[in-house]
Amino acid sequence: MIESAAVTLTTAPSLVSSSQLDPSGDDVAPHTVTVQVPQNQTAVVVGAAGVTTSTGLLISPGQVLTLDLDRNERLYARTIAGESTIRVLRNGVNDQAVKTRALILAGNGRKSLRWPDEPPRHLVPIKGEPLIHRTIRMLAERNIPDIRVFADSTDTDYVIPPGIHEIPRVVDRDWTQEWEPSQHMWNPEGRTIILYGDCYFSDRLLDFICLDSGDPWTVYARYDGSPNTGKAYGEMFGWVFDSKHAPELTRCQQEAIAWKMRGDWNRALGWEVYRIAMGKWPGDHYRGKHFYSWDDSSEDFDMPADYETWARLNPDLA
Repeated sequence: MIESAAVTLTTAPSLVSSSQLDPSGDDVAPHTVTVQVPQNQTAVVVGAAGVTTSTGLLISPGQVLTLDLDRNERLYARTIAGESTIRVLRNGVNDQAVKTRALILAGNGRKSLRWPDEPPRHLVPIKGEPLIHRTIRMLAERNIPDIRVFADSTDTDYVIPPGIHEIPRVVDRDWTQEWEPSQHMWNPEGRTIILYGDCYFSDRLLDFICLDSGDPWTVYARYDGSPNTGKAYGEMFGWVFDSKHAPELTRCQQEAIAWKMRGDWNRALGWEVYRIAMGKWPGDHYRGKHFYSWDDSSEDFDMPADYETWARLNPDLA
C-alpha cells in the first residue's frame, strides 16, 4: 500500500519493482490498481492510457475504486478539492513531491519568418487568453513552483505571474533552440519540464506532463499528423527529466550539434536529440522507449494556418 496526502493506492503484489513500470514502452504485465480517497476529498482519474472509459471518472469522498489495467497502461489521479497537492499514481508508483522547474521556451518571440502576423504565435487568443499566459496559469494550477519563460528581452508581455522572464543565453548556434539557450536553467536538483511556448496543451496532456516524475526521462510528442488538429505531420510538445538524466541528454545534444556542424544533417532540435538518445540516425523518424505518443487537441502553432485550422476544427476550445 502506498499513501500520500491525496489518495491511498494499492497494487497487485505481482509488481516487484519500479523498474518494471517504465512508462516509455517497456512491457508491463496486467495488474489491478485500487484508489481510495479520503472522506473530505474528491478525486478524478486524469488518465489511464488505454482505459478510455475511466478517463475523467470522478471518485467520491471515501469511495474505493478498483481498475484492471492491461499491459503498458498507467493510471493518473489527482484530487480536485481544497488545497490538496497533485500526486501521480503510475502503475502503483507514487510520485512523491519533487523540486520542479518548468521552462517555457518562446525563443526569439516575435522574430519569426514563418509567423509575420500579429498577434505573434505565443499570444494567439485561446478563449480570450493569450496562449503562453494560459500555459503559465495551467502550470501554476498544477502546483509547479518554479516557472521560467524564455523569450527575447523585448517580449515582456509574454510573462505573467508567477512566471519569471528569462533571457535565452546567447549562443553562436541559434538553430539549437531549446537546448543550449536554456540549459543553464535546467533544474540541478530535481525535475525539469521543458514546454514549447507556441503549443496549445490540453488539460489532460498537461496533467500527464506535470505528474511525470522525470525518471525515466520522457518526451511527449505526436508521431504523425492528426485529424484532431489538421496538422499533417508530428509535433513535439515537451520533455520531462530528472537532473540525473541531464548528462545523458546533454551528450545527445552535443552529438546532434556535431551532426549539423559536419553537414551530415540539417537540424539539431528536440527530435534529433531524442533519436540520438535512442541510438538512431538524426533523420530517422522513430519512436520507441521514452516516447509517449499523444494525439488530442494539443498542437504546435508554427504558422498562422496551423492556428486557423485548429480553431476551425476545435471551435469550442478556440
